[in-house]
Amino acid sequence: MNMPKDSKQHGPWRMAAPSWVVPGTPAENRTYLGDRYAEIGLYFLETSGSLAYAPGDLPPRGDAARYHVHLPLDLPWAEGAGAAFDVTARLAAKVAHLAPWGFVLHPPHQPGQLAAFVELWAADGRDPADILLENVEDAGQDALWPVARELGTGLCLDVGHMLAFGQTSLLATPGVFERTRLAHVYAPYDPENPRDAARWRLPQKEHRHRALSCLDVQGRQTLLALLSGLGPEVVIMHEVFDDTALTDSERAFAALCRQWGFAS
Repeated sequence: MNMPKDSKQHGPWRMAAPSWVVPGTPAENRTYLGDRYAEIGLYFLETSGSLAYAPGDLPPRGDAARYHVHLPLDLPWAEGAGAAFDVTARLAAKVAHLAPWGFVLHPPHQPGQLAAFVELWAADGRDPADILLENVEDAGQDALWPVARELGTGLCLDVGHMLAFGQTSLLATPGVFERTRLAHVYAPYDPENPRDAARWRLPQKEHRHRALSCLDVQGRQTLLALLSGLGPEVVIMHEVFDDTALTDSERAFAALCRQWGFAS
């Protein structure tokens, strides 16, 4: 496949943008982004809306970009792993023409459901390593890494979740980078905004997706630790959902990569 030149690549990593930076369909966002990114994350965050996409709502066959998928946050786990897998399989069929290489999954809460899901995935002829488990609020070091290792899945490390939910120790876990194939980078709050800062001091921390320029000192230290552990084959996703924040993040990331020696 011929890849477009990634004009926003800094350091050794392939950079990605989400399929929602302007209001519109994934196809419209792909057209809007043009050749800025060699990789696009297809964000299927709501089951019903994602299943309702028509072929024209999605990028066309032969598109030069590479793709991965973020699976819905509302998969029907309450109906069992089979129901969640059925939705996943239907969404995968919708974008099979784009050959997505990975599927980001927020792990289910119920014990045993993830193992059942992975079993169904493998029985369908798919590689468990293509499931990218994300560190969400209740899936940090103790809940995420042992399961990924046991089931043979990949990992998506989210720096905003690490900061919001006290999961930075995940980066010191031996072996965790060996399974990491994707990283989400953004700031979970704005320390310069008094309202955000006030919320951040509350026991229940509020999680947002801000541009990387909003990272505070701890945030930059955590991002540095993440980048220092990632191999060059890992994709880095600017997980922000408007073009102003995306452009801001591009500039901040480039500056930090130069400062830390990842790029000249």
